[in-house]
Amino acid sequence: MARARKTAEDDVLNAQIGARMASLRAERGWSLRQLADRVGLSLTHVNALESGKHMFSASLLLKLSSLFEEPVTALLGTEAPPDELAREWRMFFDALPRRDRLVLLDLARNLTNWSETFVLQTTRRHRRHGGLLLSLEGIDGVLLEQLADAVVERLPPDAVGKLVSYDHGSELWQHMRMRFRDLSSSNSPALERTLLFACERLQRQEAAIRPALADEAVVLTPFFAMAPSVYQEADGIGDRRVIEIIETLLIQPDLVIVVYSDPEQAVRRTTLDVPRAGQFYSPYTQAEELQRALALHRKASEQFSWRGHTVHEIDLLQDPRLPEHAERLAARVATLLG
Repeated sequence: MARARKTAEDDVLNAQIGARMASLRAERGWSLRQLADRVGLSLTHVNALESGKHMFSASLLLKLSSLFEEPVTALLGTEAPPDELAREWRMFFDALPRRDRLVLLDLARNLTNWSETFVLQTTRRHRRHGGLLLSLEGIDGVLLEQLADAVVERLPPDAVGKLVSYDHGSELWQHMRMRFRDLSSSNSPALERTLLFACERLQRQEAAIRPALADEAVVLTPFFAMAPSVYQEADGIGDRRVIEIIETLLIQPDLVIVVYSDPEQAVRRTTLDVPRAGQFYSPYTQAEELQRALALHRKASEQFSWRGHTVHEIDLLQDPRLPEHAERLAARVATLLG
């Protein structure tokens, strides 16, 4: 399919978006270099965007909106320009058979859900929405859940804490478990593992995390925010677009808690089956794999801090006293609750 050529209307719109981008950057006192570093583009590219010489993709607009903590309309303007595509889309939709219309409507509903997630994230960032989301990241799922339980016990009396972990009874999780067995015994693309993990997180978000946040609960959930980045790099997938898509769809946490612990202890608790007491599910069941994952968590922690996330690190290798760590973490949560 031939790529659509840029029109005069495109040039006008890009110039308008570029000017608003420059204005939002100036309001925050950021230099061009600082914005380029934050958005992950070259200085030349960002300069061209502000000058209206480059087109803005939808993913870039979402990233800038999140970075500036402003709705997308702050970049696009309050009114969208007249769009000939809308008329063409209606003609195309009317010509489709019913089956294809239903497929497209289902896609549109999913897009609406993702849009609502983005709006929810913006309102939560400005504290116009209740609830707190804490993502517990590490290599030992048993330790993460023990820490979550200990934090819930220590929350202020008026705070409702809820642990949201894997739903081992869901059809998606059962499929993921069985598919991972196949992947472990073959040379199938590792990308599938990352995408299945992403689907599980989306289901967990829509089924449990979003409703709990709507009830203004403090939600603690393991392997949620940082895990996609770690899994992707652990599997040697170099395409960052997968992670960028996942991050756009997931509600971003108010606090990322990274727990560093003993890989030898963790591997004794892993299982490729439904976990029993004292076990956690993981496709990585070798100490060397978990040792590498531990190093990747340290790297991912630096990246999350650099991207503006609030990160709380707990090093159980240096200080194994879990109750004391839980006490300090609960105090930090109480501060976030205000």
